Amino acid sequence: MRAHELLEALQVAGIAVWREGNKLAVYPPSRLTPELRQALHEQGKELARIIEQEYICWHCESNRVRFDVPLQRYVCEECRRVLAEPLSPFPPLHELLLQAGAVYGYPALKLAPHITLKAGRESWLTFCTSPFTKHHTRLLVLAYRKLVNPAQADEIEPEPYHEPEPHHTSEVNHMKLVWQSAEPLPTGEYLVRVASITEKEGKYSPQLQWVFRVLEPEYEGRELIAYTNATNSTTAKLAQWARALGCEVVPGEEFDTDELVGRKAIAVVVVKPSQQGNRYNHVENLLPVGKKKPVAVNAKAESEEDYDYFAEEEE
Repeated sequence: MRAHELLEALQVAGIAVWREGNKLAVYPPSRLTPELRQALHEQGKELARIIEQEYICWHCESNRVRFDVPLQRYVCEECRRVLAEPLSPFPPLHELLLQAGAVYGYPALKLAPHITLKAGRESWLTFCTSPFTKHHTRLLVLAYRKLVNPAQADEIEPEPYHEPEPHHTSEVNHMKLVWQSAEPLPTGEYLVRVASITEKEGKYSPQLQWVFRVLEPEYEGRELIAYTNATNSTTAKLAQWARALGCEVVPGEEFDTDELVGRKAIAVVVVKPSQQGNRYNHVENLLPVGKKKPVAVNAKAESEEDYDYFAEEEE
């Protein structure tokens, strides 16, 4: 395994790597497989060279980049900027928002019924440097889109946020929804992230329901649902998908499906017809990141004979 291939494998496994003095540091070390550990020992010098020469801050071009464990982000020790990825030349979302705020004069933005970003640089700076939770990230996206494209402001809402209701109020609450297209994605291969894996009751035995979040720009945010049997066989689909997500499958070792949540892979997606006459997406397979190949989109839906009846349990 070459050094650049090792960096990609570490990224797929959700492992950060950086220079700590004269040594390489990784986090979290618990995700390192024996193969990755061996590759780190073999490619240590080349990996250190790549980090020194390519881990460059997009703002000050310093290579003093390390992983901040509390923030769960790479940070430039020179200018203290938080980086999206060490190899990325583009600023992360919160920096883009701060820059856009400077252009528009840091105006007040209403992000939700009970959440308002106050006007002024100090309020914006506090908001943009807050801990990066999932909810906060969605608010950053909403704030940026409202600021740079007001026409989209009413089309994007953050995840449900509930403030304690005051007593003795006659205020009427309204529910806001974001309409999502029911048209299935064209047949093809898509970069996805595992959003959740939950156990569901199947027709004959427990099943695992997978929810994938599509990361492709054109379909970003769309979700795909798939099912696998909850079997511990090393040749089953669950094991195959775990390998595609960068998790080593070793007979006799304990495995927790939560280890797969947040990891990326390439989903092979086809369009199938349902018994009701509708069309839906079926995830046929997962491939490791980097294995994506050009495929024809808008392919003809598969025949009724190939229909997977278990997919009815998606809802």
